[in-house]
Amino acid sequence: NEIMILKDEAIRAVLEEKYERSRPEFLNMVETFSSARDDNNLIYTVYEFYDFIRSHPFKEKWLSEKFDMYNESNINDTEFFRVILNYAIESINHCLTLTKNSIELLNEDEKIKEIYGSSFSSDLSSLFLLKQTLNLKTWDNISDELKNFKFDKLKALRGYKDDIIKVRVNENRKEVKAIIDKLKKLFYVSQEECIEDIKYLKPIVKEFFALTNDFEARLNLLKAERNILDFSDLEHLTLKLLVKETNAGFERTQEAYELSLKFDQIMVDEYQDTNEVQDLIFRALSHNEENLFMVGDVKQSIYRFRQAMPEIFLRRKEKYLLYDETKSEYPYKIILDKNFRSREGILDATNFVFSQLMSKNMGEMEYTNEEKLKLGAEYDAKEDPDVYLKILDLSCCEDNDMDKQEARYISGIIAQMIGKGYKIKDKNGYRNGTYWEFC
Repeated sequence: NEIMILKDEAIRAVLEEKYERSRPEFLNMVETFSSARDDNNLIYTVYEFYDFIRSHPFKEKWLSEKFDMYNESNINDTEFFRVILNYAIESINHCLTLTKNSIELLNEDEKIKEIYGSSFSSDLSSLFLLKQTLNLKTWDNISDELKNFKFDKLKALRGYKDDIIKVRVNENRKEVKAIIDKLKKLFYVSQEECIEDIKYLKPIVKEFFALTNDFEARLNLLKAERNILDFSDLEHLTLKLLVKETNAGFERTQEAYELSLKFDQIMVDEYQDTNEVQDLIFRALSHNEENLFMVGDVKQSIYRFRQAMPEIFLRRKEKYLLYDETKSEYPYKIILDKNFRSREGILDATNFVFSQLMSKNMGEMEYTNEEKLKLGAEYDAKEDPDVYLKILDLSCCEDNDMDKQEARYISGIIAQMIGKGYKIKDKNGYRNGTYWEFC
């Protein structure tokens, strides 16, 4: 709470000084971030950005690299284009999947296929052509192709109002159209206009970076006056003792070397929730990382809002070989894949869902055999399924509040299981379950 008060005091003071000078560059930046009523959005953005850049060990270098992104004269070489292009490729792949699915459904009914078939085939051809254009990775070609993208009008289909196939293919096509409309808006302007946008943004970004730096300097002054530090301050002061920045990266200090001699092994749990500052501290205190042991699970990373960077752990995991007891080279990785809490059916269902959903772009990793959970415990066989899906129909309920109805239904299931003496297995065998064991 005290830090929040100091943040507020610091940003108000810095903004007041800048308003007094009223430089055009500053006022233009304010117009970009603020609403007509107040500067709350600008202040919130400064706070968020300040917290974010403090997760980087050498923030000035990081800011410089990001500012250099606004120097490109060819949109096809920019990071902005790479992000939009990857989004477009994923979107078109999804459109192709939906359209292929629709064509498979049409094959189940000759009448619907006869009326709709040619339109969906035309959609598929146009989507394939657009995908080929995306693979060329040229802004203007993609922009032109999207501007010319058109959908055939579906012929009238009488007597099939609530037919499930008709409903599903129409919904699929509606989703495809919405995606194409969004891509058209993203790629509407020309390459030259994009570059003009980037040139316009450059002084705004420069001014925003300067505002954040001035805010940090004022905040540090206020903290020093009160003799207080926050957690991130402690990390950065520690880092300052342990490493010094060089053109080639970083170099350990003499203090870091002497401190590292005090540790035989360094083990860090929950490594998926570290950031770059913390990672560098651990590396600096190790013996060239030879005695550094990390445990983590990227699927359990929940602290991005605190600037956790699970990609640090992922990079290591992808780079290291699997442990081989016949060899002595390091580093290695050991997969802790045994699950001792759940039946095989639970694990199969979990593995199925995650293998469908997770990819490098969605979840930051492929859900491969290394990630899949393996059965580690033994359970007696049972006839009823381990996993089932319940669908609640609220159309027959007087109270159609989904949260309340779900809560009532689930509590009813739990009460019923307790009443029938549902058995739980522990190290001593089977016993009756208790309420606190349900989730």
